[in-house]
Amino acid sequence: FSPEQKLLLDGILGETRLLSRMFDWMLLLAKNEEGAHEPDIQQIFVPDFLTSPKRTEDLPRVMALEVICPPDLMISADRTLFAAIIDALLLAASVGSEAPSVRIAVTVDEDMCTIDLIAPMALSLLTDEGNDEKQGNRVVGGVPGFLLAIASSLAKSSGGTLLPEELGGVIYRLTLQLPLRADGI
Repeated sequence: FSPEQKLLLDGILGETRLLSRMFDWMLLLAKNEEGAHEPDIQQIFVPDFLTSPKRTEDLPRVMALEVICPPDLMISADRTLFAAIIDALLLAASVGSEAPSVRIAVTVDEDMCTIDLIAPMALSLLTDEGNDEKQGNRVVGGVPGFLLAIASSLAKSSGGTLLPEELGGVIYRLTLQLPLRADGI
């Protein structure tokens, strides 16, 4: 293969993996909403979980990922659901950016896990005309918007929220809040 053909094939394979993961997440969402998803509650060591090769295998190799959380942070969560939400957020941050720099800050209080992801993103936030404007509901478009919609729906099916906020220019903060329960997120 010529270098151009190899580059084209690599791009097609990458897009195919992304589509496969999005279909898996939508299936997980449907199962979770129907009550057919069997939770896989595990203790998750958050610093290692967020930086594991499994989390970052489909992200651009030049992506700079900074994780800020207590070094010994452990939560009890549905590993499958938690992974799907985090992976969708990281992929949304990487789409359309040549060398994204992503910062993730994780805090946990008595009953809530809050994850703030700050990154340059190829998003445009719009007021959702179908919702109460006082709530400041936002929608986004394109592939990153679709990935965020998946992450948001998965978070909602777990009793959580995902709120995008434009910080200026192309920098966005995505605040994910997931309730902590005795049986996990």
